[in-house]
Amino acid sequence: MSRAIHVFRSPDRFVAGTVGQPGNRTFYLQAVHDARVVSVVLEKQQVAVLAERIDAEHEGAALMRRYARLPAVERSAIELVDLEGLTPKEAARALGVSGVAFRKRLSRARSRLRKEYQGHE
Repeated sequence: MSRAIHVFRSPDRFVAGTVGQPGNRTFYLQAVHDARVVSVVLEKQQVAVLAERIDAEHEGAALMRRYARLPAVERSAIELVDLEGLTPKEAARALGVSGVAFRKRLSRARSRLRKEYQGHE
């Protein structure tokens, strides 16, 4: 079977669905952009994997939006410790603040993210 790669940068419509009676269903994906329509038949497991990836990407994007709303000093605390891997002591030194002040910033930032996440579940 030949392999084809279809690229849609921003499709007008993207649908995952089924056709047929329970127990005898066919799973498919369909992408539409302008006059171009591509439909692909999938196995049930492939649809489940795709759904998991879409959910994970959606959650990641939502987390990044919440992160972007944090005050800059709190974002920098998370960046230095959680993304760059610095210890809180190293991060405090890099920012020129006391260890206590830095740990408060980091705690406040994590708490805000946690609170927003729990409010949007």
